[in-house]
Amino acid sequence: MTYLRSLLAVLIGSLIASPAWAEPPDGPPGKQLERFNKMRGKLLRKKVGLSEAKAAKVEAVFKTFAPLRKKLRKTVRGARKDLRQLFKSDSDDQAAYRVALTKLRNANKAMQQLNDKQYGQVEKILTPKEQAKLLRAMQRVRRKMAKMHERKRGQKRNKSKRQGRQRPKHGPEKKHRQGRGGQSDDG
Repeated sequence: MTYLRSLLAVLIGSLIASPAWAEPPDGPPGKQLERFNKMRGKLLRKKVGLSEAKAAKVEAVFKTFAPLRKKLRKTVRGARKDLRQLFKSDSDDQAAYRVALTKLRNANKAMQQLNDKQYGQVEKILTPKEQAKLLRAMQRVRRKMAKMHERKRGQKRNKSKRQGRQRPKHGPEKKHRQGRGGQSDDG
């Protein structure tokens, strides 16, 4: 049961932490947040099958923890940025690595505690079956998001590869190809 509880807490946290689910962000951050809240409500009502009252209670729990979650995400991003800078500069400053890693670990631990508290409140609202439906729906959303991000990364990589090298032009100066056995194909 603790495994399921932890898994659900992590999934709820990652779902709440995501700025958008399956579509690229449009407009200013206020509109993104509004769209995210609308999508989250739709997930709770349609995919999980919650009544309006239960969905509103669950959304209220999510909103309660949102400011602290935002602060922790900012701390995690800062620690990761510090580590990237240390790697980029090829630093041997062990104390700086220790500080950045400690900051990252502490923020991750705090995030896990936040997820546990949040799940504890959600657990009081939903039945075990509804919790399982929520878990399944969030896993699907995470998979969908991962695929979207993978496609975006692939597109960016392909663009940079295409921009970086020029295709050779085939014209009159075209070289003769050699076939099997080292023979020329030009007749």
